[in-house]
Amino acid sequence: MNEVKGTILVVDDEELIRIIISRKLQAEGYSCVTAADSEEALEAVAAQDFDLVLLDTMLPGLSGTEVLSRMTTDCPDMPVVILTGIPDKRAADEAIELGAYDYISKPFDSDDLTVRLQKALQRRRLILGQHT
Repeated sequence: MNEVKGTILVVDDEELIRIIISRKLQAEGYSCVTAADSEEALEAVAAQDFDLVLLDTMLPGLSGTEVLSRMTTDCPDMPVVILTGIPDKRAADEAIELGAYDYISKPFDSDDLTVRLQKALQRRRLILGQHT
């Protein structure tokens, strides 16, 4: 059995998006956990260590930016990549200022998404002094 490349939390209120992303990442060798809203996302991060979070900005409950702010405060070494259906330069800049590693607009290219997540995970390993 192959070693898991990392554990990723996929947070999106659209079930189909969660399924598509999770399947793609699992095929690439990652372990995935999904959450449909801000409460599930925060509970998951409190209960388990993740190597990365892919976070939609439009969620039931708290906004993606509020969730991002909490996650970067509670887990500063965990990269959060924002995924949004509303391409907005100002929102992207705000997300980066709040600590997001990257900002990806929907619809997205799944191969590009994988490459960007790999870069975020690679940077995290470098910061933590881990080898790939």
